[in-house]
Amino acid sequence: MNVDLLWFVLLTVALSVPSGALAFWLVDAPFDDLRALPLLLVAIWSPNLAALVLAGIRGELGALVQPILAPGSLVAWLGAVLPLAIALAVGLARGVPAPAVGTAALLVGMNLVMGPLGEELGWRGYLLPRLVPSVGLVGAALLVGIVWALWHLPLWAFDSPQAEIPFWLFAVTCVCFSLVMTALWHAGGGALGPMVLFHLLANVGVGWLFLSGDLNGADAYRAGLPVYVFAAVVAGVWLVGQPPAPSAMAATPTAAGQPGSADQFPVDSP
Repeated sequence: MNVDLLWFVLLTVALSVPSGALAFWLVDAPFDDLRALPLLLVAIWSPNLAALVLAGIRGELGALVQPILAPGSLVAWLGAVLPLAIALAVGLARGVPAPAVGTAALLVGMNLVMGPLGEELGWRGYLLPRLVPSVGLVGAALLVGIVWALWHLPLWAFDSPQAEIPFWLFAVTCVCFSLVMTALWHAGGGALGPMVLFHLLANVGVGWLFLSGDLNGADAYRAGLPVYVFAAVVAGVWLVGQPPAPSAMAATPTAAGQPGSADQFPVDSP
């Protein structure tokens, strides 16, 4: 990991840990108390904030935000629906009723703001493409998944919704997600829209199963894990045979050394 990526990880942690800890210190249930919302948003959005700060310092803001508006591909968008399909399969098998429209809207809105919208620009818009040239697609996917899981680790020190899930289970799921999402990222030309959708539907699916009262958080994660492990293996095997750069990023006329440039992603490399 080069110095720039180390700074990204350190800045993300420096933003998230103090603000998150302060939120839990100020109120008993910060996820249910609007007074803690500003602190929670700083913690949750820390990957994006760190990416924006570092890209701004390096004069790379344009290259960083470009994948937000990229259209992606049909394959990437269809693949992003996988978490919802798994949650629906688990729910139907257990007879879980569909949520009311109001509940579904709340789940989507809350999980969008308190999750992927604040993270994906950092994890797969900044960190992932900067790891690929040095460790390859599979290596980058694994490292992002590990960093992503460890970033959540402080939540196990508090009475958070995640604390009832064994951390090993959460971490394995994050790594599986990362492999699948990296494959979709590559297939979608580096577009971040499918990444946000995949992350959102993963959170919404678990939230729906949990709120139904039929499964706790740990059971919801366990129910989908075999499918995610299989999908991760398939994604990893597919990634091994792919060129480092998504085609859309390799063709983007950016400055040398910036994400998407030919010298960061040598397309003809093995």
